[in-house]
Amino acid sequence: MMPLDSLEQQLQVQLSQMGVGPGSRLLVGISGGIDSVVLAYALLKLGYKQQLAHVNYHLREEESDRDEAFVRQFAASHQLPLLCFDRPIESEEKKGRSLQELTREIRYRWFASLQESLQLDYLATAHQADDQAETLLMQMGRSAGILGLSGMSKLAQRHIRPMLHIERTVLEIYAQKQGLMWVEDRSNASDHYLRNRVRHHVLPALREAIPGIVPAMVKSADHLREASYWLEKAWWPTLEACIQQEANGWLIHLRSPLISLESATLWHMLLHRLELPMLLLQGCMILRNKQKGKTFETAHWRIIREQNALRIVAIEDRNTQSLLQLTAVGRYAFGAGILDISAVTGFNTVPHAFEIYVDAAEISLPLLLRNWEKGDQLSPFGMNGHKKVSDIYTDAHLGRVEREKFPVLCTAEEILWVCGLRRSIVAPIAANTRNIWKITWQQG
Repeated sequence: MMPLDSLEQQLQVQLSQMGVGPGSRLLVGISGGIDSVVLAYALLKLGYKQQLAHVNYHLREEESDRDEAFVRQFAASHQLPLLCFDRPIESEEKKGRSLQELTREIRYRWFASLQESLQLDYLATAHQADDQAETLLMQMGRSAGILGLSGMSKLAQRHIRPMLHIERTVLEIYAQKQGLMWVEDRSNASDHYLRNRVRHHVLPALREAIPGIVPAMVKSADHLREASYWLEKAWWPTLEACIQQEANGWLIHLRSPLISLESATLWHMLLHRLELPMLLLQGCMILRNKQKGKTFETAHWRIIREQNALRIVAIEDRNTQSLLQLTAVGRYAFGAGILDISAVTGFNTVPHAFEIYVDAAEISLPLLLRNWEKGDQLSPFGMNGHKKVSDIYTDAHLGRVEREKFPVLCTAEEILWVCGLRRSIVAPIAANTRNIWKITWQQG
């Protein structure tokens, strides 16, 4: 057996510390860039079982197809299984949204569906030390709290980032030693994106002024994450006692820790735990010491100063539906999306987050399409037992407002599909199935 390279040794140590053993089955996101190619190759040399996954958004014309072709060639040459998700970004989707945020949401939603349907233990992504340093610098520019300044986590639920302590230059040396090829995304050379400006100008200047700054920043992020963990462990029980859930929001009782001058970190913690946007932090800090009746609003939320409390409520969209009955095959508008049910003669065997196939003979109409409710559960396809719908949203990195874009499709008895995310075991296609329905969900 060949001795391990130093990068492989570091990777092995990180995986061992996270409890990811050699028998673990990994879903590895691969773009074709140097980071993901190195991760997949090093994991292969360490003997880990991998399922590669690549998303083609068709954002860079022929370059996007080139990347997919390269990834397919890489997978074939190393005999690694690969799934590719062909997911063009429509112009309507880009309106009012960051393209990076949109593609990230699509990518992680698909990863979550694959992780569940293929029963893979962990999602592994190739974030490395330079990525962590860039994230910290951008978070500082956003006045982030202690959690934001702790950067990305090495292990978050079933998502691992085993190269988070390895600098990009080390990856480049390893790739050259191993004779690896990769593709470059030309958008990475542009200063249009904030991260690229930090990467091209800020980090090089910091490295020149303070040698060793990147590993030092990564260690500082580790220290802050640890501090955040113990701070939350100490203070969350006190904060939780201040919270009262209501039908369309929360009532936060203003007890002493939340009205003190130094309470911003506790408000950060509270908002994060309730999966509320940090845009509300300013309003909470302003209104905690104001008189009754004062308000603060964002696009989706309103904060109202009550007697000794803050009421945080969702602003209802008049066009938002909460329940729709589906009585036949056809197209149905729900909220900003479209659900389509059609009879087909065959089905796609490759998992696709936005479509499912069901045995129509096992389905009784009407079906119900509705927004999720607290306590919702489904029996996931490919898994034993039940899973909370809220956990499925969390796995897909969706906050409370974004969850309305992924309603639940139900039979009279149980949930059939968390649209675009997770299918249940209800009405599976069998060898003798004759009447197949294809059901798709298209976001507006």
